[in-house]
Amino acid sequence: MANFSLNYCCKLWGDNDIDYFYSETTNGSGGILMTWHNKFFQCSNDIINRRFIVFSGFSKEKNIPVVIVNVYSSCNLHEKTQMWTELLEIRQRDPCNSWCILGDFNSIRNERERMWVNKASGNKREMQGYNNFIDNMEMVDIPCIGRKYTCYRPNGKARAGLIGF
Repeated sequence: MANFSLNYCCKLWGDNDIDYFYSETTNGSGGILMTWHNKFFQCSNDIINRRFIVFSGFSKEKNIPVVIVNVYSSCNLHEKTQMWTELLEIRQRDPCNSWCILGDFNSIRNERERMWVNKASGNKREMQGYNNFIDNMEMVDIPCIGRKYTCYRPNGKARAGLIGF
């Protein structure tokens, strides 16, 4: 990401009227890129964290305030819990009702969302914490359409469903 530029983002989008934020990778993983088209969105505030990017502004098309969050969560439960707390605090301080949260939470809501090779039992405490986070954020879990899982190992034996909100 050190060499990342607006020019590169424009090439990815195929348009020059865009803007972006990014967070750096940590130990070769993570890193988040958020891009938007200036014709449709005007950004007024941002919070860039190594685990998420929050940006708020206005939908030019609908003339309404919007908050968009992109998450790339740690697999470590303590770090997840910290991230959930930080996002909840941001949500409680922001009067905007139109939030869109997406990304990789590295968590599941129930054991049916992941198929392990060894069929190990999911971490109940983590699932409960994740479900509490979803409830406290007043999020709606939008189900996937089509494939049951969104992440497959090459051998097809281990699968996980990633959730978008």
